[in-house]
Amino acid sequence: MEDVERVETRVGRVNMVNLKYPEPRDPREAMFSMPYAVATMLRYGTVTLADFTPKAVQDDVTRRLMPRVEMCLDSTRAETATQLLPHTTAVTLKDGRHLERVVHHAKGSFLNPFSALERQVKFEQCTKGILPEQQLADVRNSLARPQGVKVRQLLALLQFDAQVDDGTRFGRPPLMSLDGDSP
Repeated sequence: MEDVERVETRVGRVNMVNLKYPEPRDPREAMFSMPYAVATMLRYGTVTLADFTPKAVQDDVTRRLMPRVEMCLDSTRAETATQLLPHTTAVTLKDGRHLERVVHHAKGSFLNPFSALERQVKFEQCTKGILPEQQLADVRNSLARPQGVKVRQLLALLQFDAQVDDGTRFGRPPLMSLDGDSP
């Protein structure tokens, strides 16, 4: 992350409208913030549910990375309701190198689906701390062989007492700050 001078993301109009929070104040706004997502990616190498807690959104190290990220409208091509433009991300490193990547379809979409491992990791993140372990094991077993699963049976396994929390059950181990100290 120290090697990155700036990151420019070029997106279509739909994403420009949806990703409307350059300085998110809370987890909900962070979910719709390109600078926050890219700064988090620079810092950790991934973006997980742990990055959408009140504490994570206000993290000083991530916030200091956000000004390096610029999102702009890609006006070089036309976008339609059925044909969205790809995202282009250009990274300029402090040594002058320039890296670029184009993503045509969002990860997890029909045209760019999650791998089995990515689905499993996401499932584990989403259910952590919600279902008792035995109930969770039964859900895992049912999903491992979905052909024989009855929808009502699966829904019964997914019954739980909902509790509102601020996401603190999702956690990240501490990393080093930009100046080399533990945050």
